[in-house]
Amino acid sequence: MENELHLMQATADMKAFIVAGKALFTVVSTSTAKRYTFKVIRQKEGKKYPGTFKVYLLTGPQNTSDYTGLGYIGKDLAKFTPWANQAETPATKVFGWLFNRVCKPNPIKDFQFWHHNHCGRCGKLLTVPSSIAAGLGPECASLSY
Repeated sequence: MENELHLMQATADMKAFIVAGKALFTVVSTSTAKRYTFKVIRQKEGKKYPGTFKVYLLTGPQNTSDYTGLGYIGKDLAKFTPWANQAETPATKVFGWLFNRVCKPNPIKDFQFWHHNHCGRCGKLLTVPSSIAAGLGPECASLSY
């Protein structure tokens, strides 16, 4: 189960997962089959820009360490802002498009959103079917920032 992915379909669930704090997910275009794996990490108190979310792209074979920063989501959770040196990359444009779409309640039919069966907030492996569907463990689902 640890290496399996779980498809999420509701945009509200996708957004909640993305800004949970330790989100790891893969987006796949249904028309081109192009895929990107993103990690979105909430910046803790004591760090630079606490409460914001740094967005990373998997760029190498080590899925635990080969990530490149793309930009950030502000504390208001309303907008993705790319780093200047990443603004025109295809992955940055895909993430910006994705985040804009999940901030709206309409379903999205042209891509798939797969989370990696780990809680989007704490990163622990999910084992309960309802937690896997939500992308958050029961304790983390009850918390808010």
